[in-house]
Amino acid sequence: MAWFRRQPTPEAWLLLVVGLCILAAVVGDIVWMGSRPARAESAVASASDQDPSLTGELRLRHQDLFLSHSPIGGPCKGLGPQSDLLGGTPVVLKDEDGAVLATGALDVGKVVDGSTCAFSFVVPSVPKNVMYRVDVGDRSLGAFSYDELAGEDWRVTLPVG
Repeated sequence: MAWFRRQPTPEAWLLLVVGLCILAAVVGDIVWMGSRPARAESAVASASDQDPSLTGELRLRHQDLFLSHSPIGGPCKGLGPQSDLLGGTPVVLKDEDGAVLATGALDVGKVVDGSTCAFSFVVPSVPKNVMYRVDVGDRSLGAFSYDELAGEDWRVTLPVG
């Protein structure tokens, strides 16, 4: 019956003590972090320090011949003189001197009704500036002040046609 006899293992005791110390450190950290007051004001401050994104919609009108036969919500694009307006067309935000501040792109157009094709777009990380000019493809489609865009929660609608 000698094979049932256990030999003392000091390494096992050492591992047990180290494991219990790590467990105590983790529990102590959780208790300490849980007892601290929430810092909501710092999260709000850091969120407001980020540059806003300009979101919008380009509404292309008078596409009667094509859109009258397309289902509402179906894909669409510009025709004739507006054939350059389609998904992926660059949306460029420029300052008053024409320097590029930020860029985005038109999403795939969707039929709104029998005569309107709407393209959504997002221009991320718009830096603060006095004036902004919005160019879509080769077209300048509007100029806005910082206060105008901030007042509209950084959302614009650009009509074409």
